[in-house]
Amino acid sequence: MRGPTSATDRQGERTGPGRRRRAQATLGLVALVAVLLACRPAAPPPAPLVPAPRPTTTVRPSTTVPPTTVPTTVRPTTTVRPTTTTTTTTTSSTVPGSAPLPAGVRVADVGERGEFTDGVGAFRIVCDYSHSRSDDPIVHPGHTGMSHPHTFYGNTTTAAGTTTESLRQGSSTCRGGTANRSAYWVPAMLDDGVEVTRTWTVTYYKSGYGGVAPEDVRPMPTGLRIVAGEARRTTADTRPAYLRHTTWFCMHPLGDFTPATAEMQPCAPGWEVVMTVAFPQCWDGVRLDSADHISHMAYPDGGCPATHPVPIPAITINTHWEVTDSTDGWRLSSDTYDGPAGRSAHADWWNAWDPAVVSVWMTNCVQAGLDCHADLLGDGRRLV
Repeated sequence: MRGPTSATDRQGERTGPGRRRRAQATLGLVALVAVLLACRPAAPPPAPLVPAPRPTTTVRPSTTVPPTTVPTTVRPTTTVRPTTTTTTTTTSSTVPGSAPLPAGVRVADVGERGEFTDGVGAFRIVCDYSHSRSDDPIVHPGHTGMSHPHTFYGNTTTAAGTTTESLRQGSSTCRGGTANRSAYWVPAMLDDGVEVTRTWTVTYYKSGYGGVAPEDVRPMPTGLRIVAGEARRTTADTRPAYLRHTTWFCMHPLGDFTPATAEMQPCAPGWEVVMTVAFPQCWDGVRLDSADHISHMAYPDGGCPATHPVPIPAITINTHWEVTDSTDGWRLSSDTYDGPAGRSAHADWWNAWDPAVVSVWMTNCVQAGLDCHADLLGDGRRLV
């Protein structure tokens, strides 16, 4: 199995020789920064959480902070947020030829559609912070408080006893209202034991760089559960960025960013700490989960293997934490080792998308090989 090919959203990339993969990784990071400029949610008051056991001495990464500008970085000229008035639609739209959407799905007619970039189809969605719990309904289903603290995004009901049916009845912090009731969660980011809640996610759903043709990508089955990353990792991942499943970088709201690393970087106030976790794209076509929560999925390598023949969108969860002061005391709740923070980066995803909405962005973005920017359905409408 192979991991992603860059610091951001290239899941299992293998489109040619190593030089080509590295070039695509660099271009992909620039493209990622241009679309991650999402609306910053209002911060709820920090809530103390009991962190996982920490060593008595911890080696902190260098306290050097990134500059406030990076002249060599491509800076986007426009924000990804629409300026048009939001309108809600259920069964009709002013956009000619657009498919009706179920009641409760929030969209705005903005006129923007997907564009051709590198031939990889891409859809993105922003989800705000929802809540925090020491639960993990995939790894420890039904066992409240058994996990290290997690930060949850998307579905507002996610807890130890979560089921697919309970998710389908819940609300969501993602754009689009009831369009996406999926659950997303990552280990909590703790600042000397206090959770950092000024946070949100930008999740990519792409045809990917692993040799899967866009037109061959199939919708995710409802109830599919996937875990990516290594929650128990204590050593540094020395592989190149394009082979790692998790990476870190600092990002400025205006678009500047630092090179990707395997461990969390110290980021300056006004910047954002960004953790990317790339999920396996190839499904075995049978199981919605497995005993180890891994073996029902595989990363592509020149296409999907015969054991996992069904390609679904390549998913990358990009988690942002806004920095307001020093990050010197920041660690993931799963970082239970003595050393630089971030080695235990991981994320969980439980699918509860509305299939009718998925059909729209799959057809117009992913399968069409077109790049749809944040929350765009590819037909002139945007989830809001």
